Amino acid sequence: MSIKNLVNNRLNRRIVERQKKTKRKKHVTYVLMATVLPVHVVTGTIDFPGSIPGRLKRAKEINLACTDNANVAIDPLVNSAIDDNIKDYETATPGDRPGKYTIMNQAIQNNLLAPFQKAADAKPVDSIGILQSGKFNVKDSVVRVKQIFEGVASEKPGVVILKAPGGPEEAHLHNWFSSLDGIIFKQEQSTNAANTTLGGYPSNKLMYFMTQLSVKDVLQKMSGVIKFMTN
Repeated sequence: MSIKNLVNNRLNRRIVERQKKTKRKKHVTYVLMATVLPVHVVTGTIDFPGSIPGRLKRAKEINLACTDNANVAIDPLVNSAIDDNIKDYETATPGDRPGKYTIMNQAIQNNLLAPFQKAADAKPVDSIGILQSGKFNVKDSVVRVKQIFEGVASEKPGVVILKAPGGPEEAHLHNWFSSLDGIIFKQEQSTNAANTTLGGYPSNKLMYFMTQLSVKDVLQKMSGVIKFMTN
């Protein structure tokens, strides 16, 4: 074999190897770092005062408001038992009163506030009204969730895999959007999971994607746009 042919063969092998590497690099994950999302969470609180008369008044008004409540059904036996806890705290000796207060507080927390909070979480739009109907105070706090959105072209033609950060513990949905031109976006099937697999796109096509988190039916900030080629 001549030196010329040997050089040409080596050059051809290098070209083939580069083409193979280029094809492998097509399966790449694209990550977009966006701003931190503020997620609002509504929570019910008891907020007992420090004084004995204040604690008794607060416990009695909550137990009364939670009796025959239109939003949350509490077993009358529960209200009766809590009424006994209140009386025990009211008539307790100074030495026994701290323990009786703990029992009363835990009974209201576990048997009244907990079911009202559950009902409020199930109906985000009415959450404040539900909690206030039981005479609970309402705290609107903000949970910050880092928005990291990534996508990858599956090995299957026209199929992509998208992944967003997980939502908070409260009820949430991940909304997904796709576009063929980066201008007009189509909403895809929402998921509770923080990832989804979408298909039916053209092969070897530059695609655009966005995601948006919904927490308790309240839409959060839309992510930025990521784009990558499908296989």
